[in-house]
Amino acid sequence: MTGKIKKTVKIDRTLSELFAGILLYGVICETVGIFFVKNKIYYTIGAWYGILLAVFMAWHMWRSLDRGLDLGEAGAPKYFARANSIRYFVVAAAYIILAILDFGSPVAAFFTILSLKAAAYLQPLTHKCFKKLFGWEDVFPPGIPDEEVVNKTDAS
Repeated sequence: MTGKIKKTVKIDRTLSELFAGILLYGVICETVGIFFVKNKIYYTIGAWYGILLAVFMAWHMWRSLDRGLDLGEAGAPKYFARANSIRYFVVAAAYIILAILDFGSPVAAFFTILSLKAAAYLQPLTHKCFKKLFGWEDVFPPGIPDEEVVNKTDAS
């Protein structure tokens, strides 16, 4: 490797589990919904457009949380408000572009954007599957008390 710096990308385990949930829910919406529409390509484009928007939203939330938590109590609230505004503006603009240009189904995109919410509910299931599949161990095993609980018992 001469002259090039190899950059590794570290993706949080929870984010990868969230991506898996988004993909699972999106594929289910795609598979079930395609039987009820006439223009299957139009529906499919809209569905995958929504899945990509949901993946973007999950990644942006992860990145914003990762950066914002390092800012402390003074800078974090402003940073989080700005990051949320940017995320919603980008998703709304992308959705409006889809609706105006009419190259995919806005209804399918809407239902697959909701895959982010479904993936959050599916995360415990995807977590168990990923633990078995990849042999991951929990960083904080269940049963370890929160920091506040530990500090209260130490002060007593």
